[in-house]
Amino acid sequence: MEVNRTSFYAEPKQPTEEEKAREELIKPRIGYWHTKRCYMGVRRLKAKLAKEDAINVGRKLVKRYMAEMNICAVYPKPDLSKRDKNHAVHPYLLRNMKIFMPNQVWAVDITYIKWASPTCTSRP
Repeated sequence: MEVNRTSFYAEPKQPTEEEKAREELIKPRIGYWHTKRCYMGVRRLKAKLAKEDAINVGRKLVKRYMAEMNICAVYPKPDLSKRDKNHAVHPYLLRNMKIFMPNQVWAVDITYIKWASPTCTSRP
């Protein structure tokens, strides 16, 4: 045929009705368990689906569905508490101040501020 192999692409096959029905069964359960316990990764979700929902599914399929739904496990990332060396360090202004009456000073704790759900980036 004299067609270069690099110029020929196979057409992706369309999912069958059975595969579509299974996907419609599995994806809502993955979403449910992710909202209940967002720290669970692919392996724990697979085990939870098998135990609680009686859905036997492979780890790679759960991973693919999670990527399609743009969800990922929420956990502390490495080096989360390291400070930025370029950021200014502000002095503690109340260190030597005598506080002796109500409403003399106010303070706020912002150690935890809930942000929008993180978006997953595709990993190679």
